[in-house]
Amino acid sequence: GHSNSKYSSDQTTLSCSWHSFFDRESYIKSYSACITSSTDASKCDIADWKNVKFEQRATWKGPWHHGSTYFCRAKAVDAANRSSESITSPGVTIDTTPAIAANRIGHRPINVGNPSFEEGALRPPSSAPLSHIVLAGLESVSPRWTLQDGRAIAVRIGHSMAVDGESVLLLFGRVSQTLTTEAGRRYRMQLFASHLPVSDPLSVTVGGLVSGPGMLQTFRLFTDLGGVSSGVEWHKQIFYFTAESAESTVSIESLSPHTGLAIDMVSVSVLNVGISDYNSTAAPVHVDSVSVRDSGTVHASWDVSDSESGISEVLWAIGTVRGGTQLLPFTQLGPANEAKADVRLTHGINVYVSVLAINGAGIPRLFHSQPDLIDLTPPAFDFVHDGSSSAGHTDLQENARELSVRFGVEDPESGLSECFWCSGTSAATCDVAEYVKLAQGQLSATRLINEPEKLLGQRVFSLVRCSNGVGLVTTGVSAGVLIYNGAPDAAHVKLRLLSTSVTPFGQTNSVLGNATDLQLSWSGFTDRIPIRDYDIRLREVTRNAAVPDWTRVKGAFVQAAALHGLSLASGQRYRAEVRAVNALGKLSSIVEREFSVDSQFPALTGRQWQVSFDPAKRQLLLDWSGMFRSDSSLLFEVTVETKPAAGDLQRWLETREPSLLLKAIDPGKQRLFVRLSAISEAGLASSVYREVLV
Repeated sequence: GHSNSKYSSDQTTLSCSWHSFFDRESYIKSYSACITSSTDASKCDIADWKNVKFEQRATWKGPWHHGSTYFCRAKAVDAANRSSESITSPGVTIDTTPAIAANRIGHRPINVGNPSFEEGALRPPSSAPLSHIVLAGLESVSPRWTLQDGRAIAVRIGHSMAVDGESVLLLFGRVSQTLTTEAGRRYRMQLFASHLPVSDPLSVTVGGLVSGPGMLQTFRLFTDLGGVSSGVEWHKQIFYFTAESAESTVSIESLSPHTGLAIDMVSVSVLNVGISDYNSTAAPVHVDSVSVRDSGTVHASWDVSDSESGISEVLWAIGTVRGGTQLLPFTQLGPANEAKADVRLTHGINVYVSVLAINGAGIPRLFHSQPDLIDLTPPAFDFVHDGSSSAGHTDLQENARELSVRFGVEDPESGLSECFWCSGTSAATCDVAEYVKLAQGQLSATRLINEPEKLLGQRVFSLVRCSNGVGLVTTGVSAGVLIYNGAPDAAHVKLRLLSTSVTPFGQTNSVLGNATDLQLSWSGFTDRIPIRDYDIRLREVTRNAAVPDWTRVKGAFVQAAALHGLSLASGQRYRAEVRAVNALGKLSSIVEREFSVDSQFPALTGRQWQVSFDPAKRQLLLDWSGMFRSDSSLLFEVTVETKPAAGDLQRWLETREPSLLLKAIDPGKQRLFVRLSAISEAGLASSVYREVLV
């Protein structure tokens, strides 16, 4: 089998060779060799000495046992039968098994000071968007992190933009922090990086560099659209290092001191591993794919070992199927336990990493990762609704003692990782309630609010931020719920009354002539929230009259009502009332209008009207005092014609007086026909005719 100076996988045959024995006085007559289990020169406990004559090589048949180390001892015999001192080989270990995998059973976070840069973060000088000009005027501040070079500014940009909390580090240089570690342990470092959240970005491409013990890794960020981005688009970055002592210094650096980048939520964890069985189905290769647009970086790490012969060589490959090499052919790495490669990744494909580990005995073993789905899109929100109703969004509520949210979100590619919820008085702030983490799969939540009375009259928005399995983050914002307990305003309402007239004469709003039908119309109710309905009623204006129930008029846009089949008493006063009902059921003040009913035509009393003509003054005096009786005041209409209904109208006059003096009467007209009409306020009229000789 395959062998080298230290290890062999052959259990049937063991060979050794030697050279450089010599004798100055005579010559080498023969060689002898034996096998021992130790370097003790006095023992040949495995295979006794045997003479191989002039061969400088010896072979023994096994079986040779896995895990055992065997040493070959050789000596030379000269012509005088004198033996040389024996020499011992370095030994060969029998290893018949391939490398084994270590299964990661979790990771334990270690303390990182100010990981999300909330401590000491500056507030922007104004509410305007950040810009490079604004940043130029801010001093470097990043508590718990040591500024090594350039500038580093912790700034509050808001909960809806930061990954964790409301602050991020805007880095134009290099910062570092020394962590407490354990020598020899492997650590996982994770951070989120983005373009600067500024309104005047300088470059489409930004990048960073992360270093630690034995680690120096770079990363790049692109915008999805390939253009200059002015927003935040967080990408999760993962790195590994092995601690060399009780303290490890990690650093983060921007590749350009001019464009800079944003950093948030730095975390470091120590990896806990356990040895897997040889036939274990666990995937010992762990893949972290950081992808943007159609390019990306595949970073893989693995925990394989061989206690007998160690790992001599590792090759890795990247494919779109298990064991595939479509993205990267098998590439030699030496005895490495991680690798990183820039490859072209497309949304929705699965990435598999294969690792071929060859131990010191030359035995290979192939390990595979689980499929890693490439997800270039953040979670997608179907809806974010305020309130707890499953019927839909709650637009208003009377108080803010309790705020609720319901939302729908999904990420079919990599799944949801975690979601947070906060409340604010704008779609970009959490000034009412800070972000709270929701349980896995929780799509609704309720919280109690301190001092809810301060929110009266304000609209409160729900902000839900969710990340997916690859660390992409998106925020959904509700339409907001208005906190309001007011009633509709009736200060400028106009109420109009009308009944169907049976004559061509008009009627007033205060006296109506139809005792069975009445129409009401109104306008002018206002409110900050929608008006839902109106209430109307009709009641008598007497001291002991019963108060009827309200009649509901459904719909905010219905601002009129018709009442039929009434039995209104002529001469009686009534009051029409209307009020508005808003979406909370709050009632406005009552708007009212009084009216009386006059359903009788003006009646003749039997008294005749008086007519006299003065030829000298050419005046005609008409007097109808006491001639008509009515429940309302009367308007009198007088028309004068030379022929009845002939169309030759001479005069047309209106008056409320009981007499009328007509002047400039033409005496040439021997006969005039006068019509007198008495019209009530309800529009009902009675007429009489009179022929006058002049």
